[in-house]
Amino acid sequence: MYEKIKIQQSTLSKGQIQYRDRLNEIRVLKIKLNDLKRELHILKSSVANIDVLKREVHQLGRELLQERTKVRIHVIWDQFCHAPKFLYRYYLGRGAAAA
Repeated sequence: MYEKIKIQQSTLSKGQIQYRDRLNEIRVLKIKLNDLKRELHILKSSVANIDVLKREVHQLGRELLQERTKVRIHVIWDQFCHAPKFLYRYYLGRGAAAA
């Protein structure tokens, strides 16, 4: 009888140890779950920011293309205006108007 009680107490203490271990595992898993939820929230907000940034990059690309076009037109106009033929015509016309 004493041995049965001793075996049951041993089994009970082993069960209590395993129960405490499982409680600790649950506590650790809850902490990991909260960390993952926080990370998910951060990633969701960054995804929303990515959409905004993509639109901004697209808008800035269009503006850059417009500015490059303006510069090209300006360069071509300057080359045309300073071409020797054009200057010759300009001076002829100016001289004729002055005379």
